[in-house]
Amino acid sequence: MYKIYFADKVIIFDNNTEKYNQGTAILSFEREGIPCEKEAILKMLEPLKRLVVVAENPEEALSEFCSRFKRIKAAGGLVVNKEGNILMIFRFNRWDLPKGKLEPGEAIEHCSTREVSEETGINGLVRGKHLCDTFHMYQLKGEWIVKTTSWYAMSYAGDEPFKPQTEEGITGIEWVPVEKLDKYLQTSYSTIKDVFESAGYMIR
Repeated sequence: MYKIYFADKVIIFDNNTEKYNQGTAILSFEREGIPCEKEAILKMLEPLKRLVVVAENPEEALSEFCSRFKRIKAAGGLVVNKEGNILMIFRFNRWDLPKGKLEPGEAIEHCSTREVSEETGINGLVRGKHLCDTFHMYQLKGEWIVKTTSWYAMSYAGDEPFKPQTEEGITGIEWVPVEKLDKYLQTSYSTIKDVFESAGYMIR
């Protein structure tokens, strides 16, 4: 299963409809048919919060759909310190995880640690496994864009003071205890909740 978020809406690409409620809007993916067209899917999504696109190969259907957009790649990290607390940033009135765009010629893994360091001011991050990719669709100056963000687990054993990258809209940084995580995620994004779930955290 794959998800693309657009504002408060989500398009789900899946190969199984049994898990969804009877009232869920479901669209069958056809390799050469109109349903895989960007315009058809976006029009169907207009009155809905969620649209499920059913395909035998969800990854292929997702790739086909995304190929019709301008693509941007980014990377970020879910950082845990030696106390088991999680690094979160406050940006544009929401709690988020540090991330940023891939630079030309840069490896996506290097981008993830570079962006975390630039946005928070801490160094000495140890990158672990790839957690997941999230997909976010938006319009910029009339152009549709899909941003793919690759997320990595990271650990940090230092005690450097934070230096929020204010030019990127970051106004706060905190080490969040796991028991308080649900409270912070109430004012976060669906993509960020997916990152935590991919790392094995139980999210309400």
